[in-house]
Amino acid sequence: MRLLQALFGKVHTLMNKYMYKLACYSLSAILALFALFTSCTTASIPIPIPLPPQPAIVPVTQPVTPQKPFTIVALPDTQLYSESFPTTFTAQTQWIKDNTISKNIAFTIHLGDITDSQHSKSEPVKGEWENAKNAMGLLNGLEYSVLPGNHDNLIKGKIDNTFFNSVFPYTEFEKYAWYGGHYPQNGNENSYSLVDISGQKLLILSIGYFGHLTQTTAELSKVFARANTAIAKYPERRVIVVTHSMINNKGEFLREGKLLWDQVIKQHKNVFLVLCGHACTESTITETGESGNVINILLSDYQCDEKGGNGYLRLMEFIPAQSIIHVETFSPLNNKLRDKSPSFDLPYTFQ
Repeated sequence: MRLLQALFGKVHTLMNKYMYKLACYSLSAILALFALFTSCTTASIPIPIPLPPQPAIVPVTQPVTPQKPFTIVALPDTQLYSESFPTTFTAQTQWIKDNTISKNIAFTIHLGDITDSQHSKSEPVKGEWENAKNAMGLLNGLEYSVLPGNHDNLIKGKIDNTFFNSVFPYTEFEKYAWYGGHYPQNGNENSYSLVDISGQKLLILSIGYFGHLTQTTAELSKVFARANTAIAKYPERRVIVVTHSMINNKGEFLREGKLLWDQVIKQHKNVFLVLCGHACTESTITETGESGNVINILLSDYQCDEKGGNGYLRLMEFIPAQSIIHVETFSPLNNKLRDKSPSFDLPYTFQ
């Protein structure tokens, strides 16, 4: 019995010894495998590092550039300057040229009666047209329009634009991108210009003097048809209509003005301003077109002032921040506003 117990003890001791070694070997193998596994996993799948919170992305937008004020100049009835005071005429156009940048002058509009004597004499006076050509020539390279008044194209009671077109031919204007077109085919007495300034798209339509008419003639019907076509072609543009004779200084339509109003102006919803000369001195009336659009009609003509007008011209400053057109009468010759002409504002909604 003791012998069996001793033998069993010996076997138990050996088993414990070998089991311990086996356990150690097994544990070593497990640790080695775990180390190998973790090293492979770490190499192939990196542990992400938490990033600090990022600010929200704000989309980049261009700053809105404010619309800059700009000026349109109306040059009324220079007839007596061309006849007797040519330095006054050149003082006007030189001032426009010199102030084009500082006042952001977009366009200059001559209202007709460029010269004087053709109305009362049978033939044009060459010297007057030379004076006018020299003065208006200072604006070459800038944007401007001319149209004939009754002192420019009425010869022996008949309309004749031959001499006007020899001095201001359409060929001198059509090289400019802003010059939209003319009528008749070989004449510049009726024309239109396209003005893009400070986000505004304007069309300036000039219609030369056509006589004291109450009914359209065959030729005048063509003039009006071309005018209507030009306006309708650019519905996105706001329109300024310019003619020599439209209203008198009492704010009443003249015969030819009423005809032009009925046949062209009132029919278009994008017309907002009409400019004219011919009658001393000033008048402003407001009419409504067929589409309910407000149309301001401005007369300015200073030939009855001292020295043929003292160089006064009309400045119309379009001011986006105030939604107005600021109108004043200024003389570059005297460097002053006209005492008899109060400045005033017209409402204008900018595009």
